[in-house]
Amino acid sequence: MSHAFGLSRPLRCSALFFVISCLAAGIAQASDTPKGLRGTITEVSDNSMAVESLTDGRTRRVIFNDHSLFFGASEASLDAIKDGAYVNTVERSDEGGGPPTAVAVNVFSDAITKKPFGYYTWETPRSALSESDAGADADTAWTLTSGTVVESARDGGTLTVTVDYQDGSNKIRVPDDVATVAMSPATRDALKPGASVFVGGDVSEDPMTAMGTFVSLDGTPPPM
Repeated sequence: MSHAFGLSRPLRCSALFFVISCLAAGIAQASDTPKGLRGTITEVSDNSMAVESLTDGRTRRVIFNDHSLFFGASEASLDAIKDGAYVNTVERSDEGGGPPTAVAVNVFSDAITKKPFGYYTWETPRSALSESDAGADADTAWTLTSGTVVESARDGGTLTVTVDYQDGSNKIRVPDDVATVAMSPATRDALKPGASVFVGGDVSEDPMTAMGTFVSLDGTPPPM
């Protein structure tokens, strides 16, 4: 049986972007306060789950309410990052003054029609936490760009894309090995022990209430 907590599919699709926008705005206002829990599900019940944090190894209890939303991450290739695609890219700046380099790219389904556009500060993404060669340290300034790919060009092993977020645009380098996933609406039934998750909400809460849960559908972890 599907658990969507009474939200229609169009509303759930729109709410995905509300979650992202709220998280990004919260992080921008209080960069020292984590707004996302990255980890692995260890237990699931009707109204909660336990998540082992990737950052500190602590197991956190996460609870759901009528407003909790669920979205799925599945494997995607660089071919999905094409002109007209709506993407979220998490990137780090280039010390030499060149375009920032993406370490995570989320490509969203065309069926999701309401999309916020913006450029925000962000936290260290899973893809950097889990990769020893991520090329980043504790002082790295991470950013999130949400918008539409309006131009793309390849130079050797690196794709460079221009992402338009209405108030501006960012040119971003996308290496061939970047973590790339497709995002789509999901239900609570997608939550399984062993699955990787990104949970948006106030990490200082105990238990933590999930605003939005992004869960792996095929073993591909949400890279943000």
